Amino acid sequence: MDYKLLEDPQMAKQALKMIVKTKTELDDFVDTLELLSDPGFKRNLERALKEAREGKAIRLTVEQLRKRLK
Repeated sequence: MDYKLLEDPQMAKQALKMIVKTKTELDDFVDTLELLSDPGFKRNLERALKEAREGKAIRLTVEQLRKRLK
């Protein structure tokens, strides 16, 4: 890559946006790996997915869930 391209403010801004987006995606990926490495979380997730496939789960909006948790 020709680094002189980054002398153009528009190109530098675009490159920075791409770097920030990549960092955010990597952070999300690491968070996902950390969650999935937790045996308790993984077990609960698998149980919840099984219940959803069997039709035992109910669908709620965020507002409905908030009301139930109050």
